[in-house]
Amino acid sequence: MTSPLSHASTEDVTLANVATTQRASHTQNIDVQTSNAQITTYNQQDIDAVKQLMYQYQQILNKAQASKVKDVYAKDAMFIGQDFPTTIGIANIQNLYTDFLSKLDFNVDFEIKEIQLDQNIGFVRTQSTGSITPKGEQALGRESNREMFVVKKTDDNWKIYRYMFTAELK
Repeated sequence: MTSPLSHASTEDVTLANVATTQRASHTQNIDVQTSNAQITTYNQQDIDAVKQLMYQYQQILNKAQASKVKDVYAKDAMFIGQDFPTTIGIANIQNLYTDFLSKLDFNVDFEIKEIQLDQNIGFVRTQSTGSITPKGEQALGRESNREMFVVKKTDDNWKIYRYMFTAELK
């Protein structure tokens, strides 16, 4: 079974410049086209790890696994969501997810539009589509959001460092 993250469209996919003032001299910036998503990195293993991180995050939402939020977020992470307070630190983020996952059912798929990674930091631009409904209610339709994840490598694992999202304009 293929991850829903492995499918990406070429629509509005552009290569952004990531300013890296601390790039290690041995690191090369190689452009790679994978599943039509624009990906820039120096290491295929890191691309795969970040794709898995995004898939794991999607599963946490869809299965309401608030206890696993700590597995995908960095300890010093920040959550900046439309209609949510800015939340800083893993304990506060865990509490936020525990609250809204107890009230809402998610059925969303994330489509990776762009991945750019450097040695220990990078970003992932996604678009999610699906439904988010109050527990026990039927979905009335589908919605779409745009997301920007800043990821960082901590103890050889990629984690969500900053997460921002907003509803897609209709």
